[in-house]
Amino acid sequence: MADTPGLNHPDSIDSQDPNQHPDEKKPKSRRPANTAFRQQRLKAWQPILTPKTVLPLFFAIGIIFAPIGGGLLYASRALMLGMGQVQEISIDYSHCQTDAPISPETAAVPSSARYAKSFNIDQLGGKAVSESSVHSSDCTPLTTAVDPRDGVKKPYYPCGLAANSVFNDTFGNPVRVGAANDPVPYLMSNKSIAWNSDKELYGKSKYNLATDVIPPPNWEGRYPNGYTADRYPDLVEDESFQVWMRLAGLPTFSKLAQKSNDNMPEGKYQLNITSFFNVTEYGGTKSIVISTGTVMGGRNPFLGIAYVVVGGICVVLGALFLVTHLVKPRKLGDHTYLSWNNVGAHSGPSDGVLAGDRP
Repeated sequence: MADTPGLNHPDSIDSQDPNQHPDEKKPKSRRPANTAFRQQRLKAWQPILTPKTVLPLFFAIGIIFAPIGGGLLYASRALMLGMGQVQEISIDYSHCQTDAPISPETAAVPSSARYAKSFNIDQLGGKAVSESSVHSSDCTPLTTAVDPRDGVKKPYYPCGLAANSVFNDTFGNPVRVGAANDPVPYLMSNKSIAWNSDKELYGKSKYNLATDVIPPPNWEGRYPNGYTADRYPDLVEDESFQVWMRLAGLPTFSKLAQKSNDNMPEGKYQLNITSFFNVTEYGGTKSIVISTGTVMGGRNPFLGIAYVVVGGICVVLGALFLVTHLVKPRKLGDHTYLSWNNVGAHSGPSDGVLAGDRP
């Protein structure tokens, strides 16, 4: 038997034959290693769902989630009613006159997916991406254009639909008027409004911004003569731009523009706005929202509603299962529920013959 070919399995008797030459190579085996992981013998735990464990879980989730949702709704409602420092005020200024042009090809975005990916991450990160690379990137159709100053084709900086449509209105500080020491400005800042994860995406540009690139079409209001040595965008410090580039998921949205950690005294305020962002071309609106920030951000009832709904559903399901368990209880491990013990079930002998030809 030791000379029979094809039986030299590593675990066979032949592998233990002392007469075999030690230099002979053993054939490779595809047998998995004899370990708990390879042989699927790992210990596992699976909870047994019983009424005593499921019902308290449903009620516990409902009791925890519903009050949290109620608190979030109250906090959101309090902002709108002015129970905090400042009553939320929304001022629509969509129809203020503006002379800023809007590019016909970007007046409306035909595809949200196309808009969402219309940027160049390397360019935003500070790399001097070449004109040809930008032209073939996802920034299409806003990739390159001829610079009217010298007639040379140059890439937009920043390129893409998302950057071109950035909200570029500028706001002054609210000024309290009618006071004894009138006027009194209420200082606000656009610093520390972007997430740290967003800030990490931007780097100091290696372009010579005055000569290598041109501003996007909708940025011409701020840079009518293009970028210059002393007037150019610094995307690393421009947190308003970083906030805008974190795209909203819904057509109606709000973005944090400025904030202040000081209390806002009661009074009448005047706010100067320089309007560049044109919304009338596509039937949109824009508003200023002045509100009090909370640990959850500004007014947003969605999260509170979600918590209340989840808590309510859990309580209702728990009540239904409890009533069902009390009215018609079922004993665990009751053999009478097995199919062969039920009336009408097939009670004859089962065939255990494997598929194949009978002899």
